[in-house]
Amino acid sequence: MRNAITRSGYLMEQRVFRVIEEAGYYVETNPAFPDPSTGKSREFDFGAITASKLFREDFDFLFTNLIGECVNNTQPLVFFLAETPIDFTFHADIKCAGIPLYLPDPMYKDSEMSFQDFFHLDKFHHYCHGTYSTQYCSFRQKSGKSHEWMAWHDDEHHGVFNSLVEATKYNVDEYFTDWSPPKKDEEEAVNLNLFYPVLILHEDLYVCRQTEGRISLRKQNHIQFRKSVISGYERDTFQIDVIVESFVPKYLDLLERENEALVRRLRRKKKDVLEAIDYIVVKARRSMRQKKTKSYKEILEF
Repeated sequence: MRNAITRSGYLMEQRVFRVIEEAGYYVETNPAFPDPSTGKSREFDFGAITASKLFREDFDFLFTNLIGECVNNTQPLVFFLAETPIDFTFHADIKCAGIPLYLPDPMYKDSEMSFQDFFHLDKFHHYCHGTYSTQYCSFRQKSGKSHEWMAWHDDEHHGVFNSLVEATKYNVDEYFTDWSPPKKDEEEAVNLNLFYPVLILHEDLYVCRQTEGRISLRKQNHIQFRKSVISGYERDTFQIDVIVESFVPKYLDLLERENEALVRRLRRKKKDVLEAIDYIVVKARRSMRQKKTKSYKEILEF
């Protein structure tokens, strides 16, 4: 029993959860979400949430949500380096929900801009810096007497990445489903939720670089895997942080520094933020009266 538990991911999960809780997050283990294809209940390893206070005590918050999977990998996982000249645009791929997700454009009258652009997240967010990949592989030994390794696209890893994408989509959509405009004599709070899908490996994370026909393999603690998905006729990109277990405290520190930077920017623009909320609430109430929309998502989203 002891050997079986050691080989599994349970002990690793317990260690990871403890570190995340010590960083001030509430951790929920094995949250469920509906499979988009079958409708059946599926689980991911953990969800975690923490909050940063903004303007009014116990009213306005910036929430950080982790959507996480843990893999006690027995083989290395290698990501192939992707060079990109447009990483400064990747802040648009931060998955978010809440209010206000857009504000009036200070340069153009009657125009709006996303909160990511308004607060210049491209200047400090880790999605716009670091090491990127869109391909990966693991390994297995060839059958027979040979001990030669073979590059392998493991079904487990493919399933984990799909689970992170679908769980993130579900958690984002759930906020929009639950939201409704405040009553006439009530105020709407600042409620910004940022969602981070993250895969935590036990160890052996590598990046592969090819230069003039030669390849080099280098150990990494953190890499950003960009997964493109199609829903209907729309394409979306999910940026998934892949880290090793030993890097979890530094990863949480990274998110905390980014949150502190965003909180400072939000506080400096308090008037703009509150006016943007009032504008969005008016739109939502008007839509409710006129019955123009079945969902508030199209009003809340940028």
